[in-house]
Amino acid sequence: MNKQLLSVLAFAALSLSASAQCNSADYDWAGQTFGVSPNPVIGENFAPGLQGQPYSDVLYVRTPTTAADIDPTYPAFITINTIHLDAVFYGIVSAVDTTWADLSGLGLSIACNNNGEYPDPCMFGAGAGYCGDITGTPNATGIFPVKIAVTANLLLLGDVPYEFTGFTLDFSGNSVTEGVTFNDVVKVSPNPANEFTLVTFPMGSNEQAEVSVYNTMGQLVFSEKTMTTPGANTYSLNTSNLPVGNYVARLVSGKNVAEKLIQVQH
Repeated sequence: MNKQLLSVLAFAALSLSASAQCNSADYDWAGQTFGVSPNPVIGENFAPGLQGQPYSDVLYVRTPTTAADIDPTYPAFITINTIHLDAVFYGIVSAVDTTWADLSGLGLSIACNNNGEYPDPCMFGAGAGYCGDITGTPNATGIFPVKIAVTANLLLLGDVPYEFTGFTLDFSGNSVTEGVTFNDVVKVSPNPANEFTLVTFPMGSNEQAEVSVYNTMGQLVFSEKTMTTPGANTYSLNTSNLPVGNYVARLVSGKNVAEKLIQVQH
């Protein structure tokens, strides 16, 4: 699946107006019945931005027709009435836990577009594609975990909450050369990983770097410091003790920050 329209994201108070400019037809779901794009599971994520600079991106949402499309344990006759995009949250990560807050705290907002189907522009009908413009000016620097909260209204069962996780917003704004970010030159292989994966990256001097791993809830599961040398560096990340799933590996060295999605499969 390729994202056909990727600008830059910005959120400032979840103001859900009908003035969204995104077009749901710009994205080809290729038969997918339920999901969002960007989709971290296949390596997509929101575009990076800079603190104090205008930012925009488009969030696409594909709504299912039956509850079984969301969870196969539901019987096939339980149909979907509507899906509501409730909120987009960003995480403030500490060594202890992650505090989730509305994206308005980052100076960003989202404007949903449901093609005029419902008075609430973030109310989406079943079995179709929709979108929302994320715009604003980031007021902080850093890399923030993101999750998206929706509510599905099901036949007979009523409202059922659901969350999409594993996203990040990168406002670290660290450049290696013009047009190339530190994130671009950091590589992770093998990926998916079983016992280990190698993080390779270039450095210009002897520096201390820190490698951290977060789960899809933004919780820190591993962190270690290492010394780098001028030229190519390789860090062996042990994944043998990590449960199967998706993780975000974060590499920090001085002002350079990179973040990579890692899939663990045993």
